[in-house]
Amino acid sequence: MGTFDERPIPKNLDAERALLGGVLVDNGNYPRISNRLHPNDFSVREHQVIYRRIGAMVEGGLAVELLTLVEELTVKGELDAAGGVAFVSSLLDGIHSKLNVDSYASIILEKSKLRQLATFGNDLVDQALSPTAEAIKLVEELEVKVEDFSTHFDGTTNAYRTWTDIPGLGEIPTESAQWVVNGMIPAGAVVLLAAEPGIGKTWLAMGLSKAVSHGRQFLGRDCRPGKVLYLDRENSPAVWNERRTLLKIQSSEERLKVLGGWNKEGPPAIGDSRLCRIAKAHAPFIVFDSFIRFHSCDENSAKEMSQVMNDLRSLANRGATVLVLHHTGKSDASRFRGSSDILAGVDLAYTLQQEDEGTHRLSCFKNRLGREFTIQIKMVLDDTSDFVLLGQGTPRERKQQKLSGLIYDFLVKNPNSSVKEIAKGIEVPEKKVRGCLKEGKDRDWRIASTRDRGEHLYQAIPPFIIEEEPSDFSFLD
Repeated sequence: MGTFDERPIPKNLDAERALLGGVLVDNGNYPRISNRLHPNDFSVREHQVIYRRIGAMVEGGLAVELLTLVEELTVKGELDAAGGVAFVSSLLDGIHSKLNVDSYASIILEKSKLRQLATFGNDLVDQALSPTAEAIKLVEELEVKVEDFSTHFDGTTNAYRTWTDIPGLGEIPTESAQWVVNGMIPAGAVVLLAAEPGIGKTWLAMGLSKAVSHGRQFLGRDCRPGKVLYLDRENSPAVWNERRTLLKIQSSEERLKVLGGWNKEGPPAIGDSRLCRIAKAHAPFIVFDSFIRFHSCDENSAKEMSQVMNDLRSLANRGATVLVLHHTGKSDASRFRGSSDILAGVDLAYTLQQEDEGTHRLSCFKNRLGREFTIQIKMVLDDTSDFVLLGQGTPRERKQQKLSGLIYDFLVKNPNSSVKEIAKGIEVPEKKVRGCLKEGKDRDWRIASTRDRGEHLYQAIPPFIIEEEPSDFSFLD
């Protein structure tokens, strides 16, 4: 780091001394300013040491006065760093019990911010003058740093100092789950859609983007209207124009924006600070088509994929909802390609498989907000040009889902039930009930207890979503 010139560094020693003295006179002043000031906000080392030790004493339940403070500083080997006994004693000179410590804290914090800005600018000069500096990279790094830096200027410190500063369970926001597509894509989530090349995942993503931008239904589910940013490094303008026409996506649609490889700068890659700004300002639904085109990392490397997924999570944390189009693995059993950290980093994951011509199976194989499911869909190019829902999975899967739903509903009404009791209650053979219980264990239900003869008793696991799936499964017949 470079050095400052001869101009004085922003500070106000009188305000710092008065605040420390005010806390010594009345320990009740400390909680009023502890969440705003960090020891590093004081401009000299002596004040930093004293403030830190006062805080430790107050939070430890000790009374802080001149003699006890000097004793603690001595025991901790910090008295010299604090300026000695005479320096500590001088903090009480001219101090009375009715000091406005809040005003002094504001002065100290303002000077601290100015010092931080000066240091920040000084570091920027050093980086820009480096022989290896690259302007574009420096600007991108600077944008991220400025955003992070500015969040610390809200009048509070940027870290939790004590155990009591950490929010408790009662402070968890009580917001209910919000959905971009009801029951399918939660707002503020990272979602994976994997398929073999040429199966139709881009068609599906385009149709989904149209539905979200208009706030229409998608596969029979309500969509929350919002802005959509489709980032495409996979397809050409000709493909987009053809499919846009077939899907009846109007060119005048202002809520839907497309950035493709044909644009002058091209769509931003994952981790680009511009996407963070867009996410924070517009909370859009962002589609990456396709995943491999938006990063330069090894998809089989857990370490590298962990960072890429963290970058996607950062967009979600800033308000965006992210859909990533990806490829399935080489083996038939692999639902997606690459490291397991890819799956670990998403909230929901789907695979799209082609069945008969024009018919597809969309399977959810990871769902943090509810149960996994499979549906059959078909794209219909008619007056509506939309995707339609044909049914809930294959015939076998539909039967299994029906049985699972019956068991789940029974356990909600009759917790701590055995296999025999469940089978009798829903009028299904015990063998089928036992197999279904095994498949849904720790996902839809759990073993609550075990009787003396080793007979398990089951109870339903409540879903996290607010709107539950309907209990009437007759439409699956």
